Amino acid sequence: MKRKITKSLVEWKASKTKKCLLVVGARQVGKTYSIEEFAKENYPSNKIISINFELFPEAKKFFENDLSPKAIMNKIQMNIRFMNIDFKDDENNPYFIFLDEIQSCENALISLKSFSLENKLYHVIASGSLLGVALARSFHGSYPVGYVSHLEMKPFDFEEFLWAFNYSEDFIEQIRMNSNSKDISLSTHETLLGMLRKYIVIGGLPSCILTFLNSNDFHKVYEIQQDLKRGYIQDIRKYAENHNESLKIEKCFASIPFQLKQQNKKFMYHRVEEGGRVRKFKDALDYLYEAGLVTFCYNTKTIQSPLESYKKEESFKLFLFDTGILMSMFHEEKRYLVLNGNDDLDIGGIYENLVANILSLNPYEHELYYYNRMDMDIDFLKEENGKITAIEVKSGNNLKSPSLNKLKNDESKKDVYLLKLSSKIVYEEQDIHNLPFYQFALLNSKK
Repeated sequence: MKRKITKSLVEWKASKTKKCLLVVGARQVGKTYSIEEFAKENYPSNKIISINFELFPEAKKFFENDLSPKAIMNKIQMNIRFMNIDFKDDENNPYFIFLDEIQSCENALISLKSFSLENKLYHVIASGSLLGVALARSFHGSYPVGYVSHLEMKPFDFEEFLWAFNYSEDFIEQIRMNSNSKDISLSTHETLLGMLRKYIVIGGLPSCILTFLNSNDFHKVYEIQQDLKRGYIQDIRKYAENHNESLKIEKCFASIPFQLKQQNKKFMYHRVEEGGRVRKFKDALDYLYEAGLVTFCYNTKTIQSPLESYKKEESFKLFLFDTGILMSMFHEEKRYLVLNGNDDLDIGGIYENLVANILSLNPYEHELYYYNRMDMDIDFLKEENGKITAIEVKSGNNLKSPSLNKLKNDESKKDVYLLKLSSKIVYEEQDIHNLPFYQFALLNSKK
């Protein structure tokens, strides 16, 4: 399936000053598949050396003692797994080396510095699903700062999802660039809204999308999501420092759907466990963030640039990295509520999670923000070049926006762009802009 990361990998290969590339992201977002497909299309097979440190733990011996490329390659050459590799050094025909699950081999991570210094002979991509966890908790070596480029891979965005269902790039571009959603025909609107609802339920993980494409069965997708969720739990148990920490992380992870069902979606520790406090669960939340499983959205003291300067560290909402995994944590019938466009009291949290995922696809959007006080609740604040956009998410039929109207009438906030997202085609209100969710998703997807 086509992914946007391929373009970035091709650009990396073409760079004359390339460093080793480190591709990070949560498990099962498609890192390994995308990198291997890129290698097959851009390098001869007898120059591709692929090592997965979890599937091939013996490979750690290649990275013992001398970490120079020559010493490492000499050890690799002696292993029968690589008997078909052409080990003749040739700058016109460089090696492609893929070091997968590199968090399992600390010395391999350290060796990236020496490989970068010889980038004409060695094109090296490393990948790690739990690298953030490993670096924060168990890495003791010297990280190759300045010798590694970073690329984060996330689940399929909505545009990639449409590609998987054979929607053409030209059609998608027309929808993206149509400044007035009211000009979109009703049939097109209903079709794209239906696809967006499928995207929410299926999510952006490749195995879930492929399962649906092959079966057209949402229950089979649900079963895959349950397996993936169990895998994330197994990772927690593997990388947590002890059983007690594992339990705390699992409790926080399991509490997210309940947190998002509430009218006030601020993350509250007592919802994790009666009497829960920040001191007990902060490290657990840090793990979920380091593993790429959650996104923090911080409350701000005021709607003013730069938002980062006004964030409240202790006040935040927590969103899952993929709506499909979120949906799998609710009762299965809720999936059909979403698919059929039905509303209920807690469905708004699902759409807020969707918007959080869309916003976090922006590589420059390191943190998300919102604003909440007694008389005003703005779901998201987006900042670009000092310009702030206030976003309200309307999942149901009630499109009234008291908070945006308050902002509209605030003379000190005249420069704030007011945006309402919903499932409707809505004519523009005075000073408040309206977009259907699907168009917002396409406008904010990386080309």
